[in-house]
Amino acid sequence: MYSYLSRAQEYYDEGDTKACGTISYLLWGGKAGLRWSESKLKELGEINLASMVVDGTFAIIDDRLAYSTQEKAEEMAQNIGCEGFHVHEFEGKEWYMPCEEHTQMKKPCQAGYEQYGMKIKNGKKVPNCVPIKN
Repeated sequence: MYSYLSRAQEYYDEGDTKACGTISYLLWGGKAGLRWSESKLKELGEINLASMVVDGTFAIIDDRLAYSTQEKAEEMAQNIGCEGFHVHEFEGKEWYMPCEEHTQMKKPCQAGYEQYGMKIKNGKKVPNCVPIKN
């Protein structure tokens, strides 16, 4: 399911509900099916957690937000109720994550929601949190 949907999303066109690629993608579960199948594969350890540089100020490392500055990581640590920061080396750069260790960190979305990429909110890139559909 994940394999098909990850390839088929290329042919999905939200504005063309009669296109074969759109119909097929939606019949397989669409974006929700892709998120669900990806989360199941992550749980089973079959695929790695997502890591990528979003822009010069944010990165996602192992499905967690990282920041380009220690100050931003410490600010976010206060926002989520922990202290300190820790550092990750990713793509030749040091990235700072809030809290002294991962076990203190919360996920970027509240309970019942999961991150599906990033979005622009008030001129900044932030996690795009969508409801988890069971």
